[in-house]
Amino acid sequence: MDLMRELGSNLGTIRAPGIGLLYNELVKGIPAILGHFLTTLPAIHSMIIFVSIKYVPVPVVPQSE
Repeated sequence: MDLMRELGSNLGTIRAPGIGLLYNELVKGIPAILGHFLTTLPAIHSMIIFVSIKYVPVPVVPQSE
């Protein structure tokens, strides 16, 4: 997190109020698009939520669920 703060201040990135959602299919790690945002946009939201959905094939769901 400290690295991200340093990188943002070096690039002149400011924190804008609001919530940003970054969706990626990665289960671990930070999506590469965050680096793209930091290097190309002048501002990033004050709160960033990383969303990942992992699909698991379930052929049959029991009646109890």
